[in-house]
Amino acid sequence: MVAPEGIGVSGQEITSTPASLFCEDESGEESSRWPWVFGRLARADISTLKWWLLTRFATAIAVASGAWLLANGTDKPSGILSRWLQWDAINFDVIARFGYAGDGSRKAPYFEAFFPGFPITIRPLINLGIPPGLAGLLVSATALAVAVVALRRLGDLEFGPGVGERAALLLMISPWAVFLMAGYSEALFLGFAIPAWLAAKRGHWGLAGVLAFGASATRVTGLFLAAALIVEFALHARDRRRKWPVLLLPFASPLLYTVYQHGRTGDWGVWLTAQKLNWNRRFTLPWDAWETTWRGAFGGGQETNFIWMWRAELIGAVLAIAVLAWLLWRRRWPESVYVGGQTIALLTSSYFLSVPRVFLLWWPVWIGLGAWLKTNPAWWPYVVAVFIPLNFALAIAFTQGHWAG
Repeated sequence: MVAPEGIGVSGQEITSTPASLFCEDESGEESSRWPWVFGRLARADISTLKWWLLTRFATAIAVASGAWLLANGTDKPSGILSRWLQWDAINFDVIARFGYAGDGSRKAPYFEAFFPGFPITIRPLINLGIPPGLAGLLVSATALAVAVVALRRLGDLEFGPGVGERAALLLMISPWAVFLMAGYSEALFLGFAIPAWLAAKRGHWGLAGVLAFGASATRVTGLFLAAALIVEFALHARDRRRKWPVLLLPFASPLLYTVYQHGRTGDWGVWLTAQKLNWNRRFTLPWDAWETTWRGAFGGGQETNFIWMWRAELIGAVLAIAVLAWLLWRRRWPESVYVGGQTIALLTSSYFLSVPRVFLLWWPVWIGLGAWLKTNPAWWPYVVAVFIPLNFALAIAFTQGHWAG
């Protein structure tokens, strides 16, 4: 990646039996059975999973077609699976195979910037002989399936039937959804985080804490999830004195990771050190970060695809502030903590980086948009007309090795 020039509705607690957290019958109503992790899938769950399968298939077609259409001269494209090993997907693969010492391709510290959840998950598959590109695709696909079913149920729980499926579909066709398919940590994070939030909404705090532990082992974003769960707990939990210790679980995995890296490097802040040394990211004032990103977007000297993405970062920053303002206006305090913490962190970095991509992790955005489109269905064609072309364009760009956010 080339940096810009100059850059070295929460309601009352819903009570139910533990088994009813993920169990619904075919009509969408809760069931008392829990034969497996999600229990009996409702019709809406199955419909959502059909969209999951179709969107995976459509993206694969777009990527394979792009490989042929953009091939040089008479050369035939090869290594379709390896095309998914780009950027951070390569880093996760190296960590999975060699550990944080790496393979000698990067100076230390570098790989320490990546949390261990995703490498730990793909490592057994790679050890079984599955190609790294395919291993990443399999883990992300499985995690996303879990995430969208949970999102469907969360959306319906908060805003009524039909909202959740719309929210899940919007997430899967959103412009930066290629990072939910590639060997990146976003899908795995959502596979933990959205079920954790659903568990909290239903009052199952122990399960919420365990799932949030997995989320915070996957991405630093889990710390903002942990803070949001505390606010949700303070507002709606019953018998707080006995249940509050489970809220410490999401903080445990980053702590364990920090202790582990200190044992390796002697640096308690090696995650921050890696950010500074390799991406020149440190705390700065938001208007300074805006100015630096603006130079990257309009100051010249950047490659074309980077110019495009720096401009997208600026748009993403404005939209992030708008989303936070909307959540505050709706008095969605826990969600405001989750989104607001990330917004502050992203906009006070040396420059804006991956701001549009972080929207994938903001399920309140997709649920809110799904609720709005349920009451304003005439806007569906316009949303689709914007989302799907960008979705395919960024998927092709990413798998061609271009920077896509």
